[in-house]
Amino acid sequence: MTPSSQLLPGSLLLASTEIKEGIFMRSVVYLIEHQKEGSIGLLLNQPSSQTTSELLGTIEPALLKVPVFTGGPVSPDQLIFVAFWWEGTLQTKTHLSLQQAAEYLEKPGTRVFAFLGHSGWEKGQLESEIRQNAWVITPPDPRLFESSHLDLWSILMRDISPYHAMIAESPTNPYLN
Repeated sequence: MTPSSQLLPGSLLLASTEIKEGIFMRSVVYLIEHQKEGSIGLLLNQPSSQTTSELLGTIEPALLKVPVFTGGPVSPDQLIFVAFWWEGTLQTKTHLSLQQAAEYLEKPGTRVFAFLGHSGWEKGQLESEIRQNAWVITPPDPRLFESSHLDLWSILMRDISPYHAMIAESPTNPYLN
């Protein structure tokens, strides 16, 4: 199976230990789009220290509770609202307006997040990284938003295989152990 045939919108990309530093180290990326021209994703486990009210000023009160994440290094000044919910599989609606985000917050079982920036790959770049074992592709899990976002990478890695569970339990830098 080629990397491209495994890459479907809605897949999760879990950073392998080949990514040893930077924003993608131990990251979980939700793949929004994958086309011949390139791919777009959002980091799900990089909470931002900023709040929606700090970023937007006065907004609808319901949106004050929306967590803000660093979505990736591309367009870091752009704020993107995304709704997630389960209907057999993980469903999403991206690039919501403030009004739409507030409406999705009222729907049972729907979670809304704000992302500063996004992750992007040019044509063939993500496939190349997968061939170099930089990413592990996995389907989304219903527990995706039940745990601490900081522990998400470890939780998802443990479920793949005993080998991946061992990696998930290892320290970030084993030489400092």
